This record gives sequence, structure tokens and C-alpha cells, in this order.
Amino acid sequence: MPTHGEMIDEISRELSEPFTRKQLIDAIIAKYKKMRTINNDSLGTDIAGCCVNLKSHSSLPNLPLILVSLGRGKYRRYDPGADKKLNLYVKQDVERPKIARGTRATNQIKTTRLSKALFYDFNGAEGVLRQKGLLDEIFQIVENIKRVNHSHIQELFAQWGWDVEYQIYPDVTWAWDAYKDRIPVSIELSLIDAVHRDFLRLILWDYGGRVDAMVYITSTFKEPKFKNVKRDLEIFKPILKVPILPIGLSPK
Repeated sequence: MPTHGEMIDEISRELSEPFTRKQLIDAIIAKYKKMRTINNDSLGTDIAGCCVNLKSHSSLPNLPLILVSLGRGKYRRYDPGADKKLNLYVKQDVERPKIARGTRATNQIKTTRLSKALFYDFNGAEGVLRQKGLLDEIFQIVENIKRVNHSHIQELFAQWGWDVEYQIYPDVTWAWDAYKDRIPVSIELSLIDAVHRDFLRLILWDYGGRVDAMVYITSTFKEPKFKNVKRDLEIFKPILKVPILPIGLSPK
């Protein structure tokens, strides 16, 4: 069953901007009323909790930071690159970290660990990313993650020059969370079914010759869980040929 945050995220991608609180609530109810009970007041509170420039998120930290409040009940989607100064939950003086390239030894086993995460080298993803000069960059981004939060992680990718909300297919709202040099990134911290959806979209990109590898970020302690992503990658392996680097973030 989708959470308020997931419903707000999905429907806000589909509305023309700016949209009103009422338009967002009405569209959510129209799509999900047969799936679950929706309380208008509770949903309205969570819409405010999704706004990067409102203090409501402080008391609702599990909601995704995906909206910007424009005042008078109007909103638009948050752009981590252009809207950084509006975000009350990101330090404005953060400097881009420096990386020492070529200093990390190649691991010969599939599952490796940094201090904050587990990595699983599916179909040789580490080798592809290393050739592109992106593997150490990804390690550095992971080491700078302060909390397991979708918007925070996406913001870090934006700071490193990755495109965010990168369109997957024309005329639909599908988007990768980040993208650079034929490498899409998906950040999934809610549903295992969303992982399978991403696998299908990745297969579509592979069919079109648009992808060299993928980075897939999840956690080790809540759904969909790193171990489940690893398990399902092996199930999909006969048809999923793209190199993928799943990353399982630890709670500390």
C-alpha cells in the first residue's frame, strides 16, 4: 500500500506547475481512493512536510523532500540543483569533496563494504564504472551520506554534477533519480515492487542502447532491503544483462 509520501511524489510529477494543494489532493484521491482510505487533513499536513522550504519537515522527517511551497497554497517540484538555497535541510556552505583517484584496490569478491554501505558487483558493474572514472566518485558520495533520505542522497549526486530527475522515456513522467555519462541512478527506499519496475525500465533502455551500467541505492534495514535487491537481481539475471552496482546503506 503506497504511503502519503509515495503518492505525493508520483502525482506531483504528473501535474502542471504550479499546482495547488487542492489539485494535488484531488488527484491523489482520484487515483488511490479504491486502494486505501485517505484523510484530507492528514494528507495536507504531509504535503507541507514534503516541502524543502517549510519547517514542517522537521517533525515529519520520514517524508521525502520533493516540493517547494510558493505560498498561498501553491507548490512545484523541488529541483536539487537550482533550488539548493531554498532548502532548509541542506547546509548552504557545503564544499564539493576532493577525491583521490585510483587509490582504492580492486576487490575480487562480489560483495564489498565501505564504512556506511555494502556493495554488490552484478555483471561487472565496478569495472565499467572504474573505466568511466566514476567508481571513486560514487564511493565518495556514499561516504558523505549523513542520513538515509532520498532527497539528501539525490542532492549529493547533484553536487557532483549528476543530472537529477532525468527523463527515461518521452511523454511520460518516468525519471531516474540521477544520471551521468550513460549511468542512471535509482534511489529506492520503500517498495520491492518499485525495484522490479526499475528493472523493466532498465531493460527498455538496454534495448535502445542507452545505458552502460546502473547504480542502485537502497538500505540494509528497511524495505526493499539490500539483500532482497541482490536476490531479485539473480532471479532476473537471464534477461537483465546490464551491469548494476546495488548499494545497501547502513543506519549509521
